[in-house]
Amino acid sequence: MNQHLTGVASSVSAHCNYEPFDTIGFAIEHGIRAIQLYLDQDLMSSPSKIDEIAQVTMNEGITVICHSPEAFNTKTVADQIIRGVNRLLCYQKERRLVVHFDQDVSFQAMFELSSTLNKKGITPLLENSYKPDQETLLLDCFTKFNALFSMAQNQNLTIVPVIDIPRLFVAEIIERYDSLLLTKILLNTLANHGIQPVLHLIDFTDYNQKRDSWCAVGKGVMPYTEIFSFLETIGIQPLLSILELEKKEHVIESFEWLANR
Repeated sequence: MNQHLTGVASSVSAHCNYEPFDTIGFAIEHGIRAIQLYLDQDLMSSPSKIDEIAQVTMNEGITVICHSPEAFNTKTVADQIIRGVNRLLCYQKERRLVVHFDQDVSFQAMFELSSTLNKKGITPLLENSYKPDQETLLLDCFTKFNALFSMAQNQNLTIVPVIDIPRLFVAEIIERYDSLLLTKILLNTLANHGIQPVLHLIDFTDYNQKRDSWCAVGKGVMPYTEIFSFLETIGIQPLLSILELEKKEHVIESFEWLANR
């Protein structure tokens, strides 16, 4: 499989309150061609900063995707978020917004939300998620998420799945289910429908996933070698992968592992 585009999230700037220009500077320094920026209230309230980010990333040839502060419900289509995305990504052909799946929202409501965003020139990147302390409801949430994208195709809607692979491997889930099998089922469903996902990646030394256990991708307990081999077997080329780590050294080591795997 050819190496696909891999970027870094603004989590890498956690040490300085997720400052976007710290993330951009890190990306420029290390030749990283894609970043994911969180649309917090401070950023959305600063049009001049948004304009500067848009200009700098355009000049540097960096692809930007946004991450919504809201889950996939009516708050996602608020005017402030739509304005922020379209202003920040004004120089890009593809305007993409990562948003967390909300298991309480019906299929029809999600299709309507997607249609609203599509009409505004925005592609929702829908990330697998579940509410805190509801890991026992994973299978219900998983089944609904897994079915959504093929159904969206039938509605002629553009929705891209974001597979946060580590979220399927938290301790409470891995104790109850075969997390690797769930991951393969999800990826295989996408492959059967010709859907390219975005991947969110971290690694850790303990499935409790506390931040002090985070490490470079390929250096922890996540079975990434088998997962990437499975992607090759089923013929999926991810649209993009985003490293959501917080330590810069872990990001650099992750890029090295991904390049040499």
